[in-house]
Amino acid sequence: MKQKDILWLKELYLGPSVKEKEKQIKRQLFKRPLQADLQVLMISQSKEEQIEILPAVLFRQKHFPALQWHILGLAGGREEAFSLVQTIAEETYIATGDCDMKTYLLNKEYQKKG
Repeated sequence: MKQKDILWLKELYLGPSVKEKEKQIKRQLFKRPLQADLQVLMISQSKEEQIEILPAVLFRQKHFPALQWHILGLAGGREEAFSLVQTIAEETYIATGDCDMKTYLLNKEYQKKG
């Protein structure tokens, strides 16, 4: 997957264990081995789902689909990722009165380079 296929949420949701490493992780996500438990939160490509949580190692696989991904956040483990999804759901509800996270997140500002 090429960097041009990635849109990064301008204000990424970051788990506590990755906050200090954000820039390093963004640079290395497609190039080098990362911490084994690094999770990437993205807007789902599926119509039925809203947010996907995927292990970062998938991004370095040859056959990983080269779609345009909207990366929402980074977390150091599944539990931290679930906590970020809860934060997003609460924020969405407060801002919109419903839980349509996908629509809410697609209306936020993204950038091509991390």
